[in-house]
Amino acid sequence: MAIFRLEAKIISRGSGHSAVAAAAYRTGTKIRDERADKIHDYSSRTKGVVGSVILRPDNSPEWTAKTASLWNAVELGEKRKDAQLSREFILAVPRELSSKEQFEAAVEWAQRELVSKGMIAEVSLHNPRSGKNPHVHILATMRTIDGDKFSAKKPREWNDKGLLIHWRESWCAAENAALEKAGRPERVTHRSL
Repeated sequence: MAIFRLEAKIISRGSGHSAVAAAAYRTGTKIRDERADKIHDYSSRTKGVVGSVILRPDNSPEWTAKTASLWNAVELGEKRKDAQLSREFILAVPRELSSKEQFEAAVEWAQRELVSKGMIAEVSLHNPRSGKNPHVHILATMRTIDGDKFSAKKPREWNDKGLLIHWRESWCAAENAALEKAGRPERVTHRSL
């Protein structure tokens, strides 16, 4: 049965997290964290990672197209010990859809809701061996691109609670549209009980 979930959280250095480690885990890859001089190796979990793609605004520099260079630039660009590094979304995707349909729905949503606002978003579809919990992780930058680097200021409007409510509604609509397109009768709602 299709379920709804959109969880959003901030990956923060202040809580001991790393954007590079987060990206390595979500993409099932091995990445060297240049700031911490540490290797994050999650390449053994590639069977659970169905696919990953980086979505970027037009005219983004080429280094933003690669996981390692993108998230290392995020880490190196933030100087504060409590810096907010990235925003993560976790989206449930309907089991009733194929992996291709699940991934397409998430990519289209991220492009429309995140990248169009100036974020760079890395979308990764996870489908655990059990097949009971397919979900998508989206890591999004906290800054826009300004020329060939990240902007000096973070867009504070991205932290607005009203925007989070909008994202929940829009993911619900995207999930239902994907189910309808696939000819499935199931529907989800973003409203909680």
